[in-house]
Amino acid sequence: MLTFVTLFDQNYLSRGLALYSSLKEISTEDFCLYILCMDDDVKNYFSENKFDKVKIISLSDIEDYYPVLKKIKKERTAGEYCWTLSPFSIQYVIKKYDTDHCTYIDADIYFYDSPTLIYDAIPKDKSVLITSHNYSVKYNQDLSSGRYCVQFVFFRNDLNGNTVLEWWRQQCEKWCYNRHEDGKFGDQKYLDDWTSRFNGVYVCQQFGAGLAPWNVQQVNVSKDEYQKLQIQDVCTKNIQPIIFYHFHQLKFVKNAEWHLGEYDVQSEVKQLLYVPYVQLLLHIESNLDEKYRNKIVLKMGKISVLRKIARVLKRTLKCFVKEWHKVFTDVEYKASCFKI
Repeated sequence: MLTFVTLFDQNYLSRGLALYSSLKEISTEDFCLYILCMDDDVKNYFSENKFDKVKIISLSDIEDYYPVLKKIKKERTAGEYCWTLSPFSIQYVIKKYDTDHCTYIDADIYFYDSPTLIYDAIPKDKSVLITSHNYSVKYNQDLSSGRYCVQFVFFRNDLNGNTVLEWWRQQCEKWCYNRHEDGKFGDQKYLDDWTSRFNGVYVCQQFGAGLAPWNVQQVNVSKDEYQKLQIQDVCTKNIQPIIFYHFHQLKFVKNAEWHLGEYDVQSEVKQLLYVPYVQLLLHIESNLDEKYRNKIVLKMGKISVLRKIARVLKRTLKCFVKEWHKVFTDVEYKASCFKI
């Protein structure tokens, strides 16, 4: 049986449900998806609606198991706290339920082919699997955000796997913030040297396992003769199946209006991946009880608009503070500074 753990709050409820539906539809092996409920709305939803192959973990359960989390929670933002919980959630599932492995998956990924394709490629002597960002040149953030992405991280319940997991958990307990400091960034930069620091760490070699808006520019997306999605490397012309796509930074302004933040993706990517995914999210939301649906749609819009305003204000303030003396003398410079 495959064991997964993910975590999300009410804002990502529809994405979490989409993730579950993709696993149930595509997985060739039996699985169990543990969901760490980041708020009472998610907990109540899964308590009221029973799902096959799903087990919920309340936030209070894991915080009682790791009392230090109650202190950490007060010191970090909601997003930083979610990042902090990545290794804690994996270790909790392994210890609490005595599983032989556990894979953390982000709630905003969607499976198009069986994850068994990933597991079958892991060498027998490897206990940990991580996935590369595989950045396109335009979006390369190796130095700031890390070479590897905490989107699909696999650990065996053995000596090597538990050694890496416990080290990662301890580091995130000490420091896990949304800023760059001393070579650290969130829970993610810690993965950079795992292949040299630890034994038994394997880097996934399948580009289709971790396709995302920061790397999809390197491939052409199409459907094969059986209507399954596939990618072809623009350089090597090699063809692989899409195992999962990470819908990072997909934002809803209101209802069906959406955008991809800083990323530009090909038109076929939008048509073959984003449009069906957005339609699925909207369908899921439309079938939720009103007490959940209204919160999701409303909060998606607020978050998107507020972040856009914050970016504009930050950019304007930065220009003004850095070059305040030029603002009054150089009209051309002032215009570029305050251009939105």
